[in-house]
Amino acid sequence: MTRTMFYLALPLFIISSSASAITDEPSEKQLLEILFSNASESINNQPYCAEAFSKSGDVSLGSYLAGHIANFAEAGRNIIEKKCDTTGKQWACSISFNHRVPDKEILSNYGVKFNLTSDRKLVKDSIICIGQ
Repeated sequence: MTRTMFYLALPLFIISSSASAITDEPSEKQLLEILFSNASESINNQPYCAEAFSKSGDVSLGSYLAGHIANFAEAGRNIIEKKCDTTGKQWACSISFNHRVPDKEILSNYGVKFNLTSDRKLVKDSIICIGQ
């Protein structure tokens, strides 16, 4: 008895994700690196940013962030919070700096909302200052 084996040659399709596909969520450190790599970006004309400057004359993203991070030098409870959601081809992220003075009800909570491309570049016209 002879057995004959047949091999069926089927085309193999490899589906790879495109360069614009979203991968793992950026960390706090990565978000801060992205934001500070764009520190000279003017945000004076971005929504809510002109009113939210920590000191008059601050007009750049770096100055805005540094002003709020400087609050962490004071005694208190300091938290950096981040949130990122995928919109399909971009990340919609926010990062905020929370500072609470001990034994007082003083809380500062400022930050930015922004979008990142799939290759983690800041969408500069997406920056919105947030806070209270």
